[in-house]
Amino acid sequence: MCSPAFSHNHIKEMVPTMAIPAQTLGKIWEGRVDASENGSVEFNVALTVPGNEVSQAYHQLLTGVSLTTLMLRLYVPFYVDVPFKHNRIRKQSIQIIEQVTAKIIQKKRARILADKEDSEDGKDLMSILIRANEQIGTLDDGRLTDTELKAQIMTFIGAGHETTAVTVTWMLHIFSTHPDVQRKVRQEMLRNIGLPTEDNKCPLSYDALNALPYLNACVKELLRFIPPVPNTSRVATHDDKILGYDIPKGTHIVLSAAAWHKLKSVYGEDAEEFKPERWMDPSSFSEEEQKSIKFVTPDMTWAYIPFLTRPRNCIGSKFATIGVKILLYYLLMNLEYAPVPGFKFKKSPRFVMRPDPGMRLIVKRFQHDTHVTY
Repeated sequence: MCSPAFSHNHIKEMVPTMAIPAQTLGKIWEGRVDASENGSVEFNVALTVPGNEVSQAYHQLLTGVSLTTLMLRLYVPFYVDVPFKHNRIRKQSIQIIEQVTAKIIQKKRARILADKEDSEDGKDLMSILIRANEQIGTLDDGRLTDTELKAQIMTFIGAGHETTAVTVTWMLHIFSTHPDVQRKVRQEMLRNIGLPTEDNKCPLSYDALNALPYLNACVKELLRFIPPVPNTSRVATHDDKILGYDIPKGTHIVLSAAAWHKLKSVYGEDAEEFKPERWMDPSSFSEEEQKSIKFVTPDMTWAYIPFLTRPRNCIGSKFATIGVKILLYYLLMNLEYAPVPGFKFKKSPRFVMRPDPGMRLIVKRFQHDTHVTY
């Protein structure tokens, strides 16, 4: 039912819509830099929406509790009903998300039924899903109930927002610590797409962004190097034996992308280094350069699961990836990033791998050289 909303054509049509908040965020950050006395500013680049009740509600659900509490909720079903403060906050957060989601569905369904969509409106993911659902006759034909539709949209908001936000945050961190990578990505964007226009017309397209080999390699490598969802789980459907271990039917198994992605037996001795070149076409390097790079080949991809794989592959993988690229374009064209001396953080694995206590970077205007041809 949900697959058509994530089709190639629909995602291509959504790019201008997805670019609007990305461009707005870029301008907000540029304004902060321009307002500073010395042309640079230090702030937390972790993507959040202060004051937004839905954003705060999801933050409470996904990152606002300890790992111990998360484990108790997972393995002790009645624990969520114990009236501890964090459980009360959890219920309040769920209630807020459900109420807002119901309002979104009601508003978009009314516009669809009234046929009031103009050329730009109605091309967002939720409108596409609701419209497709309205066109299905009955529940027996596969139509989603309002409860099911609400649950799907809640998933898209929660999973889609948090994972994209942390991916971009970690990518900006990588740019700050790898200035050569930052420079190459910016130059590739400038050379093939150019600067954002002043008339607010979106210069981006799905095909143009996916035709940038170095940007593509950087995003793939970031998803390997710091997977936004570090762990997932499965339940054994039958008795099995793996590497000498008995796995009884019903066993709850945790799979760690964060561990798989760092296997030196797969990715080589530099598996714990950020190296986007490993994802690129070997023919684009000299014979001497090729000797120092272990390129990713199809037989290695079993150990690459940022979006899982096979029938359980994330339905929103292409949607999320293009969203990351759009954000990076607007945050990189006119800004550059450097690490804050002495700032320390740790990786905090919850539902997503967030930097704790955030990611503070030095941000300043990138000075374009009008005499340089990229």
